[in-house]
Amino acid sequence: MEACLGALYLEHGFEPIRGPIVSAFTDRIEYAVQGHVDFKTELQEELARRGKTVSYAVLEVDGPPHNRRFTCAAVIDEEQVGMGNGASKKAAEQAAARQALEKLGID
Repeated sequence: MEACLGALYLEHGFEPIRGPIVSAFTDRIEYAVQGHVDFKTELQEELARRGKTVSYAVLEVDGPPHNRRFTCAAVIDEEQVGMGNGASKKAAEQAAARQALEKLGID
């Protein structure tokens, strides 16, 4: 999709394709303006602007197989910046990313 839009832009310029593209993506544009994609993506994008990266580490897994609880850490420059818990690894990573965003003062 991106390649097609890029080709249209290169061939016709921005103004002729602006209307149809904005129309096709109105819902996604409004969502992006009003909210965020997710905490992990938000953190990753902010750190990319700063030339840094984040990794996630599973610190602990508790509970029986049918009722696990995960604890994960968001690690930046070898420093644990956020920690989170959740019923899945993904949920725990999201919570860790949220805490990292708060600690870094990123809204």
